[in-house]
Formats: sequence, C-alpha cells, structure tokens
Amino acid sequence: MLKRPSLVLLGLVAAAACSSTSGASRFPAVPENAKNPIVLGVEGATVEQVTKVAIRVVSDQGITMIEADTKAGIVETRRFDIGHKQGSMADGYPPDERLVFYVFAAGTNPQGIMVTEILGYYRPNPAMARTNPSYRELLPTNHPGYVYQLRLEAQLKDYLIKDGVKIVTEASSGGQTQNQR
Repeated sequence: MLKRPSLVLLGLVAAAACSSTSGASRFPAVPENAKNPIVLGVEGATVEQVTKVAIRVVSDQGITMIEADTKAGIVETRRFDIGHKQGSMADGYPPDERLVFYVFAAGTNPQGIMVTEILGYYRPNPAMARTNPSYRELLPTNHPGYVYQLRLEAQLKDYLIKDGVKIVTEASSGGQTQNQR
C-alpha cells in the first residue's frame, strides 16, 4: 500500500506526463501581437505557385473550396463549423460564430513585394447575414477559428519552404495585396 506522499508524487508524475510539451501542441499558441489577416512576404515564387500551395493546404485539411483561381491568386473555402477542426475549443460559441471560412490571397503589394495573406472570416450577426449575403467579419484573434488559421499558416509556410520559396517577412498587420477582395 502506498503512503500519502507516494500518492502525491504519483499524481504529480501522471499530471506531468499528461501535460508534456515535448510533442507538438494540438492548438498553436496565439502570438501576443497577432492580427488577422496573416501576411507573409515571399521571395522566389509566382502568384500561381503560391496559390497552388494554398490549394494543397486547403485540400490536405479536407476543407471544401468554393473558389480556386491560380491566375488571380485567390483560394476561398466554403464555410464550415470550426468545431469539426478545433473540437472543444469551439464549445460555448453560438452556431453562427462557429461557421468560419478562409481566403488565401497572393499578389504584389503596393511596394512591389510578393505577399500571401490568409484571411479568416465569420458571420457573427445572424440578422446582418440574412439581409446582406456578402456580410462577413474578420475573425478575432481569440476565436478558435483564428487558432486554426495559424495552423493553416504553419502548413503553408512549411510547404513553401520545402518548394524552395523564401519567407522574407512575417507580418500580421494587414498590407493588402492588389488581388485581395
């Protein structure tokens, strides 16, 4: 029979094992200065190339696309319940706030730098959504959909780097591309 100090030690060991940080977190940490859209400056790629990588990311995640135009540099996903991707993080959110969609926009910014933006949207106001079909708002950075947006960004960067594309800037301050909608 274990004595009380041994039970406490056993409990601490079990808790440490369950909260191990040695593996990748299921939910990426949101940076303190996070902004939506996520903007990446890239070097050594064309709009078509970056857009094809974005299509690959969306396909790999099992998200349906409603638009994928490699010439225009646009990939847009269909709205989906973020609870299917982020699980319990989405618990407690009203149904309208759980439906999210993403737009990847690749193009040249006014300074001539090739940028890729990942924009996350939702439609939190049901009355506005009913009267205005194009109504959408950027996801706040504390929303589970934004956390998933960070996962999309990580996969996009990983694929671009593997394709020999250099990430030259990582900014989350906007900086719209000429192709953005």
